[in-house]
Amino acid sequence: MSVFSFNATWQAPMERAISNWNSRPTTVFFEQLSISNNTITAGSRVYTWYGLHTAWHRAGIITRFTIDMNSRTISQDATNFSNFVTSVFAHELGHSIWLADNPAGTTANGSIMNHNRNRNTLTTPTAFDVASVNIMFGSTAFNEGSANIIPNWVILKSEEGYHD
Repeated sequence: MSVFSFNATWQAPMERAISNWNSRPTTVFFEQLSISNNTITAGSRVYTWYGLHTAWHRAGIITRFTIDMNSRTISQDATNFSNFVTSVFAHELGHSIWLADNPAGTTANGSIMNHNRNRNTLTTPTAFDVASVNIMFGSTAFNEGSANIIPNWVILKSEEGYHD
């Protein structure tokens, strides 16, 4: 990720989202590189979403993405601003590694990719999110309780413009 357009208030929570993903046992790693084509912005938008991820891809590989954080809706709805930003940004980062939105009720323990999560408290990808990433990048099914689950919503195909 490279181009950043937001003030210092956003920096620490967004870095924490990156750290939260990187601290989980997955085969993916996020880092900030000055040579990246990816763009992350924050600003007041008239829309109702908190974050918007847009990807450009070729042959199933994301070649570039943007993440836009909506400061208006985040500030309006957050009771813990830092956690809320971390949660929204972690969710949008999930889209950058092909995770789709997680429908409500699909996991017992929640998911950073679930629109119904509590953004003021859930800031780290859960075991279900980690398993979804590992399934996609060569690992086996996620064992939740006694059942092995391979969610059919994990892989995004050619859709663009996912939002939280």
